[in-house]
Amino acid sequence: MSRKERITWTNKAIETFLDLCLETKNSGCSKYDWDTITLRLNAQMGKIFEKKAVENFFSDCRSKFKAWYELKTRWTGIGWNEVTGCPMIDPNDEKWKAFIKLHKGRPSAFLKSPLPFK
Repeated sequence: MSRKERITWTNKAIETFLDLCLETKNSGCSKYDWDTITLRLNAQMGKIFEKKAVENFFSDCRSKFKAWYELKTRWTGIGWNEVTGCPMIDPNDEKWKAFIKLHKGRPSAFLKSPLPFK
C-alpha cells in the first residue's frame, strides 16, 4: 500500500484557498462546499489536495485567526513590532501563558511571525 504524498501549503496555495472560501461565502451559501473548493483548488494549484485535508486546514486557519483576532482586539497594552508585525510580549508572562493554554499553543508562533493573510 502506498502512502499518500503530504501536500505542502505554500503561501500561494493558502491565498488561493482563502479566496475560494471567500467566493463561496460571498455567493450566498450558508455552508462551505468542500467538494467544489477542493476541486477548484486542485485545478488552480496543479496538486491533489484531499477534501478532508482541506477541511482540516480550514479548521486550523479558523482557530489561528480567532486567537490572532482576540490578541489584536481584546488585549490592551501589548506593543506590536512595526517591522515584523508580531506582538511584543514576554513569553514568560503569566497572562500570555494562560492565553497560549487557552488556544492550545497556536499563538506561540505569533511571536516569530504574524498571521499571514489576516
